[in-house]
Amino acid sequence: MIRTSTPDVRAGALATFFAVGYAGISVPVIGAGVAIQFVSPRVTLLLFGVGVGVGLICASPVLIRPHETGPTGTAEASGRASPVA
Repeated sequence: MIRTSTPDVRAGALATFFAVGYAGISVPVIGAGVAIQFVSPRVTLLLFGVGVGVGLICASPVLIRPHETGPTGTAEASGRASPVA
């Protein structure tokens, strides 16, 4: 199994993961709330949609790349072993 962090820093890595996730779901909502104070709801939703579209376009190279496999062709990143013939 592939580990991305050592046991002594695993708690910090998990806390960072959740902090970034929380910011990722709260910052756009707060931004939309601030924007709606200055522009119409239609413009706010349009800007939000454009932002989501740009984010998807920027993330698409990572999202559509093929999964990496080990030297024997097994999916080592998923932790699955190859079937025995």
